[in-house]
Amino acid sequence: MKTLYLMRHGKSDWGNPALSDYDRPLNERGIRASSTIARYIKDSLPLPDIVLCSPAVRAEQTLRFLEGTWRCAVETLWLENLYLAAPAGMLKLIRAHAPDNKNVVMVIGHNPGMEQLAGQLASPDSDPGAMVSLRSKYPTAALAVFEWPESDWEDVAPGTGKLTRFVKPRDLD
Repeated sequence: MKTLYLMRHGKSDWGNPALSDYDRPLNERGIRASSTIARYIKDSLPLPDIVLCSPAVRAEQTLRFLEGTWRCAVETLWLENLYLAAPAGMLKLIRAHAPDNKNVVMVIGHNPGMEQLAGQLASPDSDPGAMVSLRSKYPTAALAVFEWPESDWEDVAPGTGKLTRFVKPRDLD
C-alpha cells in the first residue's frame, strides 16, 4: 500500500514587506500549528519515508518543526517546482520523485495547488467526514492522508486515492 501525506506549510509572517513571498518565514501561529501536526503524525501515523518539499522558507521551516518533533531527519528532496505548483505539476513531481520502494511519501507545498490536488485525488470511497472537511477549507498546516493499494507511485491519478483523514491543527488543540 502507498500512503501520501499532503501538507500545506504553516502560516507565514507578513510583517516584513521587504521580503519576497518565497522568503517569508513562519509566524508564531505557523510554528505552533506545524508542531501540532508533527505530534499528531508521530502519535497516529507512520512517519514518512521521504518528503518532497518546496524550498520556500515557510515550507522549509515547516519541515524543520516536523523533524524536530519526530527527533529524526527524514530523507528530503527539495523541489523548486513545488513552489506554487499547480495540481498537475505536483502530481507529475510525485510520480517522478517518489521511489517505489518508499511506501509513505509526504509533500509539503502551497495553496491553491495543494487544496486542488487533494480534491482531485480523492476517490468515491474516501472517508465522508474527511471529504466534508477538505471541501470546507484547506488551512495552513492542514494534512490530507491518502491511500492506494497499488505498488507504484506512477499509478497515482485523479480520483484513485482514498482520503482517510483530513486534519486541521485547530481540531487538535
